[in-house]
Amino acid sequence: MVDIPCGSLGALLEQANLLTSEQSESIRAACQRENMTVGEFLYEARALPVELIRAGILTQLLLRDGLLTSDTAFKALQLVAEKNQSLETSLDELGWSRTYYEHTKLLGYLLVDSGALTKQVVDEAVDTAFKQGVRLSKVLTDRGSISSVSIEQILSMESFLQTEQITYETANKVLHMCMEKGIDLSDALSASNLPDLAKKARARWGQLLIAAELMTTEDLIPMIEQSLVQKTEVAEVLLSEKRFTPKEVEVLVGTQAKVHSEMMTVHQAVERFKSLKLPGVF
Repeated sequence: MVDIPCGSLGALLEQANLLTSEQSESIRAACQRENMTVGEFLYEARALPVELIRAGILTQLLLRDGLLTSDTAFKALQLVAEKNQSLETSLDELGWSRTYYEHTKLLGYLLVDSGALTKQVVDEAVDTAFKQGVRLSKVLTDRGSISSVSIEQILSMESFLQTEQITYETANKVLHMCMEKGIDLSDALSASNLPDLAKKARARWGQLLIAAELMTTEDLIPMIEQSLVQKTEVAEVLLSEKRFTPKEVEVLVGTQAKVHSEMMTVHQAVERFKSLKLPGVF
C-alpha cells in the first residue's frame, strides 16, 4: 500500500543520495564475489558509519512492513548521515509515528478484506494519507469513497481487534455483513453469535454520543482514531481534547459501564447522556 523501493540496501542508500550509482554497483559486484549481503560487506569493509548501516537495515524492514514511505525513509537516512544520530531519533524529528502507520495499514486492510472498498481505492487513499500525514478516514470521506457511519463501524471493530477480542477473519465477516445488509455493527455481531461483543457495540461511544446528539459522527471519528493510535481509551481522548469536563467524562464512563453490565438500557444511557446538555446539571 506504499511506495517501496528496491529491496537492496545498496539501492536504498543510493536513492537516499548516500551512495553514488558507481559506489552502489561496485558494492553489489563485491558482494557477489564474496557471497555476502550488502549489510555484511558494508560492516566488514567499514565503508560507511556503523550507525548509518544499522539505520539502512532497519529502514529496509520498516519499508517491507509498509510502515514507512520511501520519502520519509530517505529523509530519515539523510538525517542519520548528517547528524550521526540513530534512525529512531531521526524519525522522531520527522514526526513519524509507528502506531499511526500500523493503524492506517490495519484500517486499509479491513476496508479491502471486508469488501467495503476496492484495493485500488484504498491504496490510493493510503498513499495520500502517508504523504500528507493525515488520517486515512478523512481522505476517504472527503473523497466520498465511504460514509462516516461505515468508517465508525470499522474503527470500532479495529478496537476489538486491538484488544484481541475477535479474530481478523471473523471481524471481516461481520463487517461484510454490515456493508452488504446495511445493518449496525451490534446487529451483525449478534447475527454472528457474538453476544458479548454485540452488547459492547450497542454501548460504544459512537452509538451513545451520536444518539444523544452530543457529537456528530464526523467529530467523533478523529477521537476514536486518536485512541487507536495512542492505544488508550476514547474517554481519555475526549478529556484531553476538552470535549467534556472531567465530571462529565466520569458520568459518561459510568453510564457506559452500566449498559455493559446490563444495569441500564441503551435508551436510558442515551437519555442520561442527553442530560449533560442541560444547563446546571454539573
